[in-house]
Amino acid sequence: MLTPEMAAAMLPPTFQILTGLCFALLLVVRFFASRVLRPLWGKIIAFSVIFVALGNFLFSQATAKSSLSGGAEMFTLGGISFFIAAVLVTVGLVIGARSADLVRAS
Repeated sequence: MLTPEMAAAMLPPTFQILTGLCFALLLVVRFFASRVLRPLWGKIIAFSVIFVALGNFLFSQATAKSSLSGGAEMFTLGGISFFIAAVLVTVGLVIGARSADLVRAS
């Protein structure tokens, strides 16, 4: 079982690793899914990964603070970043679904 001190020490590096993995995912999308990036909806969804990486980075900064209130601003910004990513994914999927409906209708 982890002590609270050990768990608190693990949080910043964990979010830093997740930030790096998100940027690696951007490279994967760029090199292995480039055909999906041609339409607008693909670009929007791929762009949302940047906000996931930003959210992880902000969480790593927030968890490095000595108290929850000390990291509150970074936690809030990280949450906003994840929300923006969710909105971008939703918008991209709606645009993709509508464009697929238009192609089928014609």
